[in-house]
Amino acid sequence: DPVDVEEITADVSDNYLLCICENKESLRDKKKGDVVIGIVGVQPTTGEVVFDSFQDSSSRLELESRVLRLQPVELVLPSDLSDQSERLISSITSVRYFRDGH
Repeated sequence: DPVDVEEITADVSDNYLLCICENKESLRDKKKGDVVIGIVGVQPTTGEVVFDSFQDSSSRLELESRVLRLQPVELVLPSDLSDQSERLISSITSVRYFRDGH
């Protein structure tokens, strides 16, 4: 039986694809582990796009808040992701990933 696309998308929760990038160079006050983080999230079924850029401490509380709010189904991460961000992502998601060359 054919299925109506509207029926499928009505039952789909927000399934964000999330890209995270970091810039350690743009910090004025260079504390160990602090970083400027940029995120872009795309919800393919609705076309909604969310983006943000923010300074975060080594505890990554701001990043944690945004990831938990969006609950992405897929993450795109840079190969040079900081250890602090990597640990946070690993602890709050079921994401498995490999660094380039490993």
